[in-house]
Amino acid sequence: MKKAIYLFIAMFLMSISLNAQIDLKGKIKNQALNRANQKTDQGIDKGLDKAEEGVVKAFKKDADDEETAEEQSDEESTDEEIWWRQ
Repeated sequence: MKKAIYLFIAMFLMSISLNAQIDLKGKIKNQALNRANQKTDQGIDKGLDKAEEGVVKAFKKDADDEETAEEQSDEESTDEEIWWRQ
């Protein structure tokens, strides 16, 4: 009988210690919050990337317009030189 009581007490204490080690509700809550924060951060990063691309394109467009104008004037002069040589 003493062995059964000791066994019962040992199992009771082990169940209490295991229950304290695994906090399933808290773990799920933390993981859900972490996931929500991660998705929010990704959304913010995408928005900032799009804004950054818009700024870069605006300044690049001005530089491209200048280069295109120079290339067109170079092509026109080359075409005229070829026409005059014939």
